[in-house]
Amino acid sequence: MMKLSKLYLYLGLTLIGLLSFIPSGCCSGGPISGGLADFSDPKAPKVIDSDNIRKFSLRFKYIGGIAKPAVENDCPPFPAGNYLLEAVRKGDTAHFMLSCDRQDTTTPLVFQKDLPVEALLDLQGIIRKYNLPAINGSSLRNSALGTSLSFEVLYDTDERLYVRAEGGVSTLPHGWCGTDVFLELFLKKLDAEGLLVPPLYSCIYSCSSRQDGFLYSLELEADRHLPGKQAIFKKTLPQQTADNPFGERVVKQVTVPKEKLEATETIIAKYRMRDWKDLPYRENLDGNTDFISIVFNCSDGNNICLDSDQELPPEYKEAFEAVHQALIEAEKDALAQLK
Repeated sequence: MMKLSKLYLYLGLTLIGLLSFIPSGCCSGGPISGGLADFSDPKAPKVIDSDNIRKFSLRFKYIGGIAKPAVENDCPPFPAGNYLLEAVRKGDTAHFMLSCDRQDTTTPLVFQKDLPVEALLDLQGIIRKYNLPAINGSSLRNSALGTSLSFEVLYDTDERLYVRAEGGVSTLPHGWCGTDVFLELFLKKLDAEGLLVPPLYSCIYSCSSRQDGFLYSLELEADRHLPGKQAIFKKTLPQQTADNPFGERVVKQVTVPKEKLEATETIIAKYRMRDWKDLPYRENLDGNTDFISIVFNCSDGNNICLDSDQELPPEYKEAFEAVHQALIEAEKDALAQLK
């Protein structure tokens, strides 16, 4: 009797061990081997008859660095952050919108425009080119990091195309074309090529007299040690002392809303100041003219250094003044804090 009991015990333990190797969600659509959860809809149609998009939506995230464009060109790398691309048919027009909520910023970049409804055909052309209906209904998830994707297209026939992915790269279905191809199309349609850029780290506006030397500088700087919504405003002035009649540089600083730094990006975009590069220096300068310099330091190391000695575009005075006024407004906020 004791031998039979032991035999049953061994058989029971062996059966439990075998069951432990069966995937827990192989029949339920839940987690399967490798920690991957499959919520895909096997009934989702793999053929879309219509070419007439009613609404297009693509949400995705770049994390862990800066993503490179699919095609090498003069555009800066795409910044890390959360993206939303939308296109909605409205009669004879289509409203295109691109939003990028970049890491370490408080103000999303938003580009939008009403376009001829035919612009939607270019989106559908990408969908057809890569045969995205073949992966319709795919929805995978795991606990890894690196992928966040929600893609959905609605057609005038009420047909629907969608893909979901959350976790590691293994959650993307085989045949997914990537997000860059859509992102680059939106940038082109919205005339935003070269404007989707990593955030500024600092903006410095300096002024000096050719006769008196350094006059002052205004600076806004992001600081990773501060809360994410704050930046440091610095004002530097010369101050004469008995030991230094020419003046020592005295710096005063205070924190201001980080939006003040990010507002200067709008000025950079408006005047296309990123295109002001490799400029020669002017000859026969007026010796009485003040020297003005602006430096924009970007978080990816692609900096903009401009000064009034260069052969700048005709609108440079207007652009420099816009930056100056933006920093003066930041100074007003800083002074208000000190009261």
